[in-house]
Amino acid sequence: MWLPSGVADPHVLWLREELLSPQDLTVVAEGELASGERWYLKAGGSADDYYTLMETVHSDGRRDEGGMGGPVLYPGRLLNVYTGRADPGFLRVIVRADRRVRRLRFQSEMGVAPLEGESELQS
Repeated sequence: MWLPSGVADPHVLWLREELLSPQDLTVVAEGELASGERWYLKAGGSADDYYTLMETVHSDGRRDEGGMGGPVLYPGRLLNVYTGRADPGFLRVIVRADRRVRRLRFQSEMGVAPLEGESELQS
């Protein structure tokens, strides 16, 4: 894995010219699955360099995380979406949305899971 010079930890991110570690991000949501895994949604940065990461702590103590960085929203976009998974691991779906987006609906091969209902815009 390539890392910038002077960075030994792959969990350290660059925020413009400053180093930003996952410990610098704020936990904005957390929960526990019935299977014992805990998850933490972390976010922070500036409007142009914003990071949203989801960390999973498995019942055996193993940890993994994934997420996205970049502008809070790209110009002209209502959503920024990240999907990914650690191997082995759960599918992560992270969405950053414009304030006009009132509800989302997630559908996968396993079916539909409402995330606050269906997608619609506020007029």
